[in-house]
Amino acid sequence: MDQWTGRLACSLQAAAGMTNERFAGWLGIAVRTVAYWHSRPDTVLGNANQELLNAALDRLADSARSRFYMSISRTSTDEGSSGSGAVVGDFVSDAADAIANDSLLASIGVPHDSIEALQQDMALLARSGGMAAFDIFSSARRLRDEARTLAE
Repeated sequence: MDQWTGRLACSLQAAAGMTNERFAGWLGIAVRTVAYWHSRPDTVLGNANQELLNAALDRLADSARSRFYMSISRTSTDEGSSGSGAVVGDFVSDAADAIANDSLLASIGVPHDSIEALQQDMALLARSGGMAAFDIFSSARRLRDEARTLAE
């Protein structure tokens, strides 16, 4: 996202299906901050929260991310913006760019040519405490499959 507002943050929370308390805990912020976003939806968030929400959007499951994009495209259309297809296309493009530039995903995204490289990526994954459980599971399963291929 180019610029997060309280409204967009609340849309992300709704798409993730989280309460204020759970959303705040997931982001590592105070519950009162989430409540503030709800009370002032037009507020442009500070740089730290901008980065935090971009990272949270990247960690979100695909289904929740789709719900988020759908909700903001409906909101944009309701407010008189141009067609939602262009809006969704821009967001998908932004998401693809963010994923392409993610160092952890880039380091584990290619097949490994040696057991040592696989071990290094497993250690990196083990230290990735900020990732969502589903993302860790998906990465671990992919690494497992690559280990089996190397073992063969």
